[in-house]
Amino acid sequence: MAYNGKMSTKEDWERIRIKLGLSKEQVYAKQSKKISRETQFLVIKDNILKYGDFTCEYCLRVVKPKDIHFDHRTPKSKGGRGNKENVSLSCSTCNLRKKTRRAEEFPCKGRQYV
Repeated sequence: MAYNGKMSTKEDWERIRIKLGLSKEQVYAKQSKKISRETQFLVIKDNILKYGDFTCEYCLRVVKPKDIHFDHRTPKSKGGRGNKENVSLSCSTCNLRKKTRRAEEFPCKGRQYV
């Protein structure tokens, strides 16, 4: 699944869907209205390349497919955007505990923010 800088292909999404063990209906239901499909794809791809699996960037636990959340590191309410640099893959527990705090304000053992 090589990324060439262009929008992901249907085949790439199908591979991700199969790896997650989701039906086509679940994939469409999981798509966030706040985060573009391309950004979601890039975040998942980067997470897999970095950790080898779907891993929460806050607690570093492997995330079950049904538990995946896309989190804005800087919340939209504080000027955050829905681009790849501001979105991370997290578990529902960390995402819901983080609320509207910035990633730097949320205690975690995962990614270190500067």
